[in-house]
Amino acid sequence: MKEPKTNLTLISGKNKNFSEVFVGTNCNSPVGKCFIAWAISDNSNILICFLAFTENSSNLITAQSDLKKLLPDACFKENHEEAVKLISKIFAKEDKTQIQLLIKGTEFQEKIWYALTEIDFGKAICYEELAERIGNKNSTRAIASAVARNNISYLIPCHRVIRKSGKINKYRWGQEIKRNYSTGKLKQYNEKNSSRKTTNIKYRPDRIKEFNGVLGFRPRANIKK
Repeated sequence: MKEPKTNLTLISGKNKNFSEVFVGTNCNSPVGKCFIAWAISDNSNILICFLAFTENSSNLITAQSDLKKLLPDACFKENHEEAVKLISKIFAKEDKTQIQLLIKGTEFQEKIWYALTEIDFGKAICYEELAERIGNKNSTRAIASAVARNNISYLIPCHRVIRKSGKINKYRWGQEIKRNYSTGKLKQYNEKNSSRKTTNIKYRPDRIKEFNGVLGFRPRANIKK
């Protein structure tokens, strides 16, 4: 049986502005209600720029506020029908193809978010191990801050980083949601896909030197220009 694969492309949006961004509110997922946002690239590709879990109203308010801060010049338009299709694609058990993520952060944050995508599906690591992976054992605190600022939950799996003690620490959308990734609502889903590895992930910074500079981090995946 063919092993399911995740085909992600991470695109740096540091110098990109979008006048129109589409959103989907209260979309169903295996974890709970979702809030998703995406832009359309010049070549008509969907670029997911925000994914949050909003089972309670306060999370939804936070997500909407954070999205506006991320893209302050954008006009937001609700498109629930397309949002449902995207959520279905994100959580589908079959192969995922051409899921493109638009990430907007500092150079350091974007490198940490990329590193998160290299954590194998169904696995968890501690912040110290993540620091070792990027070649800077003394950056644990800064890494934890960058992990917490991830705007694309699940696809950029910040939930796979836990405390060294094994304790599930604070999570932007609630500890219960983070727990549900590996237990509860997603347990069956995870078991069926436990052999899936994160593969063919590409990072597209505005300039190659931005990717090769900080921390000496080198990805195993190819860089898409």
